[in-house]
Amino acid sequence: MSWTTPTGTLDHYEIQVATDNRFANPVYSSQTIPAGTNTHTPTLAGDGKYFWRVRAVNTDTAPGGWSSVWAFTIDTAAPDAPPVLNTPANDSSTTQTQPRFTWRAVPGAVAYDIQMSSTGSFTTPTPSTSRVKTASFAPPGPLLYTTYHWRVRAVDAAGNESAWSQPFRVKIVSPTSAVPVLNRFTDGQPTWPLTWTPISWADDYELQVADNSRFTNPRVYNLAAGVLSYNLLPEGLPNGTYYWRVRARKDATAFGAWSSVGIFQIDASG
Repeated sequence: MSWTTPTGTLDHYEIQVATDNRFANPVYSSQTIPAGTNTHTPTLAGDGKYFWRVRAVNTDTAPGGWSSVWAFTIDTAAPDAPPVLNTPANDSSTTQTQPRFTWRAVPGAVAYDIQMSSTGSFTTPTPSTSRVKTASFAPPGPLLYTTYHWRVRAVDAAGNESAWSQPFRVKIVSPTSAVPVLNRFTDGQPTWPLTWTPISWADDYELQVADNSRFTNPRVYNLAAGVLSYNLLPEGLPNGTYYWRVRARKDATAFGAWSSVGIFQIDASG
């Protein structure tokens, strides 16, 4: 509580707090607030709506008139229950890299916190937390091809937070038609090692490197599913222009389509 300092020679302030605006039965009253201050923090019994007013007392102990009446509300009670999650359904999978997460609205909530984590502990690594005003959330950027754990809590107008909801899991998977996306490079010089984005259903990858764009007699490298890069620099390739591409393989024989073709140059002359 705060107020402006009136003119005149002051001795102290008196303040009253009540649950009715007529102050029939004040729940708090203080006559010992020093003249040198214009703030005060009363101790009140609990949540609810309160009214308050203040007046100045001069050095002759004559009180002035009461200030206008102001009101405030104390609310320390959290929302009754956490949100109930809707979609994506628990233990589901989707090829959408920016799926919309939804949950049931909680009465009295003005905002929601949604947490997403790669682990069910929501502690390590640090989860991503976003605050939204509606009962839905769409990630601002594409999610990785992995499993996400997510949960939501409600926040009321006073900032009280509910317990977290029961967590759901959703797996982001690559479409069957997905192809690896090659790393970016400038002026024909790739960022070593050669890298590409993962395909969630891949059992392994086939990398081809050739000195022609038709990939006649290419060098072939079979790489495990978790390997998303390869460094050709130590292999002593002759100087020249090279082309490279990657495709995913599933069940040893079923190949996906080739990626786009990357181009790089080897020049060890100087």
